[in-house]
Amino acid sequence: LSLGDGKVLACRNYFEPDTGIVNFLDVVNVYEDTVLAQGRNDTPMELVEQQFEDGCFVLRDDRSGSFRVYNQSLQVIEEFTAPLVDGWFSHDRKNYYYVDNCVLYRMDFATGNRGRVALEYDLRLKELVSVHPDRDILVAKFYLSFYNENFGLCAIDCKTGKLLFLQEGASHLWFDGDTFYAALTNDQVYGSDICFGSLSGGRLQKASAVDLGSDTVSYAVLSGSGLMVLRTVDEKNLTTTVYDLSRGGIHARLANYDHLTSTLGSVYLSKEQLI
Repeated sequence: LSLGDGKVLACRNYFEPDTGIVNFLDVVNVYEDTVLAQGRNDTPMELVEQQFEDGCFVLRDDRSGSFRVYNQSLQVIEEFTAPLVDGWFSHDRKNYYYVDNCVLYRMDFATGNRGRVALEYDLRLKELVSVHPDRDILVAKFYLSFYNENFGLCAIDCKTGKLLFLQEGASHLWFDGDTFYAALTNDQVYGSDICFGSLSGGRLQKASAVDLGSDTVSYAVLSGSGLMVLRTVDEKNLTTTVYDLSRGGIHARLANYDHLTSTLGSVYLSKEQLI
């Protein structure tokens, strides 16, 4: 997770024979290649992959249903519980959003009050899957029918309940400011088309799965940018390619820069413009 100013938080759970699963935290300066702070929890913790206005970050304990807020010195500054742990926060952390029984709820941490968020259309939500990197916009899966498990993706303005995006067949949705990028399944080539446009409306553009790759390729989306990282899953030909959709699909094969492997995961640091 990017913490700004060249700092990155690394969070991992690791099994120790005498202790069980423990959690390790490291704050790293990527410019100086130094570790600024380290921490440990004697229980598995999951990172809430969300940035906040004050530079803090949140870990959740799935077993107890609790959350811990840390500053960048890895000091716990706040602890709280929520009805369900698979939700997302407003960027000021004053509100928490979660889905219960197909309905979107908001919890106010100052008062503890909870209430239903009225949506522009009466969708049956399946789950919340992500959040805009710097706006209070949620991404949710919604059911297409009462009679099956087929779903689509939508983007919800938390404050108004307005739907900013609604699409069946979408597998991923991510943002860079006002621009959205959506991955749509293309069964003909066993890949994904990427459509993109503005949340404010206007013309849509598309990058075809034929150009991006086929079933020998999987991809990771880099929220906060128009970048995709495509990687081969063929062990005989491990490659990584970075596509910049915001500039017409300009791409770079990282093998040309001596990166001779298939990258499993990436994070984009928007202020530093680093992957």
